[in-house]
Amino acid sequence: MPVDARILNGKIVAPLAAARSFVEKLRKPAHILVAISGGSDSTGLLLALHEAAAEKGRDEVRVSAVTIDHGLRAESADEAEKVSLLCADLGIAHATRRWGGIKPVSGISEASRLARYRLIAEVARKIDADLIATGHTIGDQRETVAMRAARSGGEDNPGLSGMADAV
Repeated sequence: MPVDARILNGKIVAPLAAARSFVEKLRKPAHILVAISGGSDSTGLLLALHEAAAEKGRDEVRVSAVTIDHGLRAESADEAEKVSLLCADLGIAHATRRWGGIKPVSGISEASRLARYRLIAEVARKIDADLIATGHTIGDQRETVAMRAARSGGEDNPGLSGMADAV
């Protein structure tokens, strides 16, 4: 039984069907850089986009991948290597970038997010990617809304929202 995902209009669509729809709407030729951590959300995104792009043909849509190793956990380098091996098995060009240097004592989430975006953007520029795709679960969306509510002083704030589907 396929896993379902909700999209904005409330219609339930399987991830591969959503990836096909996304790829179909792209201006061709297109080069997609997928940010993949190795978690289920980003791995599912990579696999779905890879299959949808393969159906279109490499001349139409190309998929590459990037993994950011924040260097915050001992196992992060091994996780990045596993992603690299997966990409090699699939024939997907992959880059790993490590966030080096001294890490801040406080505000580590914000600092790591900014470092991640900077490193991903550097790879995108280097490989001439047309767009960057990231995958998030509904739990990630809920967490984003909760964090924004905590910062803004309450859940009734009309400006609260989850992550945008595109920027």
